[in-house]
Amino acid sequence: RINGMDGPYTAILIDGMPIMGALASVYGLNGINTSTIRNIEIIKGPNSTLYGSEAMGGVINIITQDPSTAPRLAVDGSFSTHKEANLSLTHAAKWDNTQTLIGVDGTYFDTFLDQNEDGFADVTKRKKLSLFNKWSFERSKARQFDLAFKIYLEDRLGGTEDYNRDLQGSDEIYGESITTKRFEMLGNYDLPISSEDIRAEFSYSYHEQDSYYGMYHYTADQQIYFTNLIWDKRFTPWRQLLVGATSRIDALDQTFDGIHLGQGSRDTRFIPGIFAQYEHNFSADFKMLSGMRIDHYDEHGLIYSPRINAKFDFSNHTTLRLNGGTGFRIVNLFTEEHEALSGSRRVVIEEELAPERSINGTINLNQIIDIGTSVLNIDLDLFYSHFSNQIIPDYSQPSEIRYRNLDGYSVSRGISLNAAHNFPSPLQYSIGFTYQNVFETNNGVQTRVHFAPEWSGVFTASYTIPATKISLNYSGRLVGNMKLPVYEGYITKSPVFSEHNMKISREFSDRISAYLTVKNLGNYTQKNPIIAADKPFSDEFATDHVYGPLQTRRFLGGIQFKLK
Repeated sequence: RINGMDGPYTAILIDGMPIMGALASVYGLNGINTSTIRNIEIIKGPNSTLYGSEAMGGVINIITQDPSTAPRLAVDGSFSTHKEANLSLTHAAKWDNTQTLIGVDGTYFDTFLDQNEDGFADVTKRKKLSLFNKWSFERSKARQFDLAFKIYLEDRLGGTEDYNRDLQGSDEIYGESITTKRFEMLGNYDLPISSEDIRAEFSYSYHEQDSYYGMYHYTADQQIYFTNLIWDKRFTPWRQLLVGATSRIDALDQTFDGIHLGQGSRDTRFIPGIFAQYEHNFSADFKMLSGMRIDHYDEHGLIYSPRINAKFDFSNHTTLRLNGGTGFRIVNLFTEEHEALSGSRRVVIEEELAPERSINGTINLNQIIDIGTSVLNIDLDLFYSHFSNQIIPDYSQPSEIRYRNLDGYSVSRGISLNAAHNFPSPLQYSIGFTYQNVFETNNGVQTRVHFAPEWSGVFTASYTIPATKISLNYSGRLVGNMKLPVYEGYITKSPVFSEHNMKISREFSDRISAYLTVKNLGNYTQKNPIIAADKPFSDEFATDHVYGPLQTRRFLGGIQFKLK
């Protein structure tokens, strides 16, 4: 969650290019090759006009490794006490003006785990293979051409122990399975126009899903074509203008038990648009960026998405940032809300669902404090999003999930405080706390949104012993109460819980290191995650009561090899 909003409200970028669609958004970052990641940028709230109107919560930008600085070969293999195997390979090479980076990730987990003895797997079996290949071509006059490809294959299987693929669609043995095939291509090209910075950005993605939820068969495939043509002009050291044109073709085909969902066999949207943003440095301490994006939808006409961002540097140690903008998003119900497919609840769509619209704002205050030779970095964030329409599932009736447009409004607002203390060596730690109030108002009645915790905390610490080259890393999270769907005999508010992880690693040489990880150190798991687990085909059965971890404590050992 970013600013109190789930994954579909966050844009996922790879090297600055939006690549995900509705089908892929539910997987979050699981489909990204971890071996190729250099770092991750998280931008909270509305930002650049480049990212479109759907990024209401924020942006997560996955920055891949630079082939010129990445290891020639890197291998990371691990195995856990729950019999999960992971293998990651990365290779980088350079010839003259050409560089390439290849990453391969694989996961194999085929063990049925049922520690809570409810007859259902605590975690889905899965087999995953991901291939990433990036090329960088250095051209004359420092112009660039980057091209990247990714293939992602995954097979998930969950449910009762006897369930297998031969029983897909069975009305006697319950199980769920999802087979995913995905291809991505993205790139950018600096146009050979003298004295001007003009570039073309492009991406294509194909996502195919074939899934069974008990007796029900859901299939979908989505293709997205995306292009940006951008002119970036700096008139003076303190004035910069960026303008561009964009187009997106989104083609989605869905079937539920053989019946096509949507308008015909395939819903295709062509969304052209233009955008502009102007940055002005009024002084060394005050900078402002304002922008406007206009997209055209056949069903909804012109959609205006303004942006405004301001930055005040009160000193070298104190910075204030203000961000504001609007959001517009079309909900793809069955791709984003898997609860609509799983369990026995009947799905009721009361009316034609209108697009979601919001006004969003964030305030960030950053303070750097020098403490001797160490640095303490403190961030205070305030966020507020007001939705004039939002599609929120209604669980008030135990046998139904209802979807409707808001007859009122919804709000996601809160405050977060994060502190990171970096010592020269050997200790580093960080701690963060978020309080949020996420609610909807329908017909004048205000209610909390399900599964949105009132508060949460995160904490990390690392300590390195230089003489032994041993590093200790700790991470944890603390999650407050959440409102849960109502079922007779089950809790309606989740308890406060925490989850802790520990890792110890040692470098044996510049090339070889090993690590041992303990996940879910406190061995906390949710009780009774499945409603009426003993009657999976009855009207009482439900899978939408999960709020916490289900996988028990496990140990994981691994070896890393790097050839620089």
